[in-house]
Amino acid sequence: MPAASRSPVVLRSLMLAAAGVLPLGLLAASAQAPHPPPQAETPPAHLNALKARDQELEALRAEQRRTLENEARLKREIESIGDDRRKFNQQIIDTASRVVGVEERIAQTQERLEPLDDREQALRASLEQRRGVIAEVTSANGYPCSSRSGKNDWRR
Repeated sequence: MPAASRSPVVLRSLMLAAAGVLPLGLLAASAQAPHPPPQAETPPAHLNALKARDQELEALRAEQRRTLENEARLKREIESIGDDRRKFNQQIIDTASRVVGVEERIAQTQERLEPLDDREQALRASLEQRRGVIAEVTSANGYPCSSRSGKNDWRR
């Protein structure tokens, strides 16, 4: 058996025996002891398990990266929605202030129209009275003038 294929325990025993520390019987017993199976035969199962673990780890890391990317995308969307909401709120505030301005102008216009409506009513009443007077004067002079005829109706 070559020296390279012996286990470290056997090699150590040989070195100690050569130095005279161990009795030769122990040396012979250790040389005849069954050797554990070589490391080259068991690693494939162990390597397969390690490869499977590495693949699982890589799959988990990839899923973690996707999760982090989704989280970042969702955060950006939330920020965008927040910005949109702030813009909409500002537009609502601006619109409300414009509505208030328009309502104030409407109220001012109605205040200006109120005396004009009163004046219009007074003028109409005055014209009705004058029409009666004009009808009396023209009928007294012999001119037929009926306010109901429609020919000389001043309101047309």
